[in-house]
Amino acid sequence: MNFSQKKAVILLGGIVALALVLRLLTINQSFWLDEAINVVAARDLTFKTLLTQYMIGDFHPPLYHLLLWSWFRLLPVNEITARLPSVAFGLGTLVLAWMTAESLREKNDRSHTAATIAAMLLATSGLHIYYSQEARMYAQAAFFTTLTLFAFVKLKERRSKRRILLYLGSLVLLLLTDYQPWLLLPLLLVHFPGLTSIGILATVPWWPVLVKQIENGIATAKDYPAWGSLVGGLDLKAVLLVPVKIFVGRVSIDNNLVFAAALLLPAAVSVILVIKYLQTRQLRKADLVGWIVLPLFLGAVVSLKVPIFAYFRFLFILPVWYLVVSLSSLNLKRMAGIAVVSILLATNLIGSFFYLTMPKFQRENWREAVAYMKGSQPDRTLVIIPNLAQAAALNYYSAGGLRIEDRVSVKLTGDERQIFLIRYVAEIFDPENELVETLENAGYRKVRELTFDGSIVIWQYEQGGQG
Repeated sequence: MNFSQKKAVILLGGIVALALVLRLLTINQSFWLDEAINVVAARDLTFKTLLTQYMIGDFHPPLYHLLLWSWFRLLPVNEITARLPSVAFGLGTLVLAWMTAESLREKNDRSHTAATIAAMLLATSGLHIYYSQEARMYAQAAFFTTLTLFAFVKLKERRSKRRILLYLGSLVLLLLTDYQPWLLLPLLLVHFPGLTSIGILATVPWWPVLVKQIENGIATAKDYPAWGSLVGGLDLKAVLLVPVKIFVGRVSIDNNLVFAAALLLPAAVSVILVIKYLQTRQLRKADLVGWIVLPLFLGAVVSLKVPIFAYFRFLFILPVWYLVVSLSSLNLKRMAGIAVVSILLATNLIGSFFYLTMPKFQRENWREAVAYMKGSQPDRTLVIIPNLAQAAALNYYSAGGLRIEDRVSVKLTGDERQIFLIRYVAEIFDPENELVETLENAGYRKVRELTFDGSIVIWQYEQGGQG
């Protein structure tokens, strides 16, 4: 290893250390709904039940759930341990982005500039930090997508048994992690039809469950039409959120005009970089733009029938985008390249700062909400949520200490001193406000409205209370 390589390794180590700190700062947030569903299932179900029953109602392949199930057999279950696998996948993705940039590096780039830019942007990305802290499969999908891209680039350079095995292994693991990256398959089939077909065929044993998942999803969409727009319906807002969230992560500004003005500069810089890429075409061997555009385009087409178009489901294109940025910036004049990268890096840092320091941009705070509801006579407290399928976080934090009912199961006994009506996705499961009517007809009156971080709205009722 020469001096330049040693310097590059030290630099990469520093960036990884920074990324780790940023991903650990607020890792102990409350679980939100989908995390709690995953965690409770992996903690409580047997391996067989998780694979054959739970997965039918969860529209994802099994790999992440099986990993979490195995992880919980080694460590106690809490917010930190549940999220550590995603932290590891996030850091691994950063290293793979560096390695891929190095593989695509121009011969005259002796300072590892492209790799440094790609790794630094990914390390500070608010969107990547958020999902590297989430007990869900999105960080894992980004990791295996980037690993597949790395293997793809290496195979385009030269075929060898090791590179073929790396490509096949990473592709199969990717396909078994999340369905959204399957949208890359047409591109992969064009370049490596035989190998990619083998990778697809390796997932065949999972297809019967996939069919049941699709049938279950169609039935749910039919029973709850508003659900589609919530989980990934296609509209202009959903499309615009993809670049917006890439720029600033999960933060937002209430004033749309101010928010748009703040995003104008990073958007203009991104357009310049894409135009420069398309003009030079220096990266034809990897066709990185295809790795970004194709999944978004096909995702939009599929969403005309099946609601899958949500920005977080496309996290796997984020490392590829930063590869385009880093490699394209080298084709600008030196000061111009420094300027555009500085703008994107500053945007990342600002967005990440607000996310890490402001709880309102963080996850639904069910932990605090449950603590409040258990604070006074929990034996005479009733909690009502529109649908018990959305009560996983409530159940996790209450640990059986609260009586929880929904619109279908609720039965008032008259012994309830206080009732908490949680307005969580009420527009889907209680659009006619039947629960409000039921409580008022039974003589309960709303006495206060509570709001917890993550936009959890709870209405507190008491018998004969004054509204």
